[in-house]
Amino acid sequence: MELDPADARRIAVRAQLLTADRPTDLVDTVRRLTMLQLDPTAAIAPSADLVAWSRLGSAYRPEHLTAALAERRLFELGAVVRPMSDLGLYLAVRPRPPEESGASAWVAANDAFRRDVLARLRDERRLSALGIARDARVSMPVEPVTVGEAGEPATVAGVPGRWRVDPAALAALDGPFGARAALLSPFDRLVHDRVRAELLFGFEYVLEMYKPAAQRRWGYFALPVLHGDRLVGKLDARADRKAGVLRVHAVHEDVPWTSDVRDAVDAEIAALADWLGVTVVRD
Repeated sequence: MELDPADARRIAVRAQLLTADRPTDLVDTVRRLTMLQLDPTAAIAPSADLVAWSRLGSAYRPEHLTAALAERRLFELGAVVRPMSDLGLYLAVRPRPPEESGASAWVAANDAFRRDVLARLRDERRLSALGIARDARVSMPVEPVTVGEAGEPATVAGVPGRWRVDPAALAALDGPFGARAALLSPFDRLVHDRVRAELLFGFEYVLEMYKPAAQRRWGYFALPVLHGDRLVGKLDARADRKAGVLRVHAVHEDVPWTSDVRDAVDAEIAALADWLGVTVVRD
């Protein structure tokens, strides 16, 4: 099948729970996203908290994540938070001590088959969270973006390469798409695959905190800006909690924004500051 580019983008945005129809529960959100990446960088807020806030809004508080981990509704493995419902997919591939491995000679004899089944299950889970993925073997830090043969093969009009699409996402295309603005973590799964982001959204992005200041185009920890089904710019800002301010150094427009887009992004910046308990100061 061939997808319209707008439909491909909407599949990706809807799969990542970034429409106006916000989720309301943290654990269910992590289940649908499959993961939250933990990262110590907190120029504005830790990445996991930013990802959760961008979906759940001001109802989310960082202590909710701490509590869900403590109550074992979520678990952490390799600096990644996952839903407890996925625990079996990861325990099943861990090395087993000899006293455990003797329980099933069949499993030992058919280890390649077992691992193939587990890989396919992880591919089906990953594709449901991405909506649409490149049909290619791609190395990626922290979490793969490869989905194997999960889903349906597709092309996107005017976009090179072959893709895999979640059938449930295809079925949802007939439903309404509620557009909104969102400020994303640099580690957000919508932009984690930078090649996919450029191919589908025409969005160029590099995390520049490792670059010398003079070489940065967008800022130390610039947040990608989503509006509707387009990635439209970057927010260069830092939270100064001692001063009680969110310092907005620049808002980069990848293309000229309409007044409606600008108003929606400004409202989201104000909402971010309110969630952080600070006020907005623009340089």
